[in-house]
Amino acid sequence: MSIQKPHLVSAKRRTVLLGLFVFGGLALGLIFAGCSDNGLVVNNDSYEDQVSFFDLPYYPDAVARRTDLSDATFKKVVSRLLTDQGGVIALNDDEDAEVFVVVPGSFPEDTTFTIDVTKLVTTDGEMPAIYEFGPDGLQFSRPAVLRLDLEVLFGKNAKAVEWYFLNEQTNCWEYLMTCEADDARIACVPIYHFSAYGAKNKGAEPAVDAR
Repeated sequence: MSIQKPHLVSAKRRTVLLGLFVFGGLALGLIFAGCSDNGLVVNNDSYEDQVSFFDLPYYPDAVARRTDLSDATFKKVVSRLLTDQGGVIALNDDEDAEVFVVVPGSFPEDTTFTIDVTKLVTTDGEMPAIYEFGPDGLQFSRPAVLRLDLEVLFGKNAKAVEWYFLNEQTNCWEYLMTCEADDARIACVPIYHFSAYGAKNKGAEPAVDAR
């Protein structure tokens, strides 16, 4: 049996420890390189500008951080509805273009509805819209309907709207459905409970003065 000299053993141990230290440092660097206080936020603006709006996490500063926006509008609508009457809430200056319809008796008590609408236009022609409905968590026994004139909102030849739900636990958008337009270019999106939702035009040419 061979016996290694103490100074050789010590040298080998130093080599191994040094290797582990360097490897560990590299591993930690790789792990933390993509981390930030925002967790899922991607900190590469050029990357964000090339990805669909609803493929990225959504935080309060998500819109401000986009550098590829050619237009942005914000609107808040407040309307009190009586439960035995329901009602129709216009979300656009063109009252027929964007309407929220609530069925009588579908919500438990007289309620003040708030709807924040954010509309964006990116330099590549994407036109995402964000609808934040309140009071948050309100549920309907029969779904309310968001009625959208796709030609007015999204442009010529708009055929459908992709509908997303914002998961507040992950801050990520989740695809729910695609609502096809009828012959009059009207799409009706069912709303079962109040939260934040997103809409994306599909198959449209950019509208002129849509915003």
